[in-house]
Amino acid sequence: MMISIVLAQQHGKQAQVIYQFELSQQGLCTFDGKSYYQLQANSRLSFLGCWLTLTSVTENSTLLASKHKPLFIYRDSLSQKDFARLSLVLRKLTAE
Repeated sequence: MMISIVLAQQHGKQAQVIYQFELSQQGLCTFDGKSYYQLQANSRLSFLGCWLTLTSVTENSTLLASKHKPLFIYRDSLSQKDFARLSLVLRKLTAE
């Protein structure tokens, strides 16, 4: 699934997508089709947004423990559908 982060323009009602990433049901994130990260179970959701903890993954699917990438996404910068998808994946990760 593709998740889009949206930035609203200051003088208008149009929204513009500024960043996209792909997220699998298992929590694998792909940025620009080049960088791969695994979403960690210690990521959190709140009414303000999502605090994601990502760990870099090499091409042979091994985690690199030293390369962590924190990412905060404000809830209103995601569509309701994307926020729901992200929430579902996070709930699955934390339940395991």
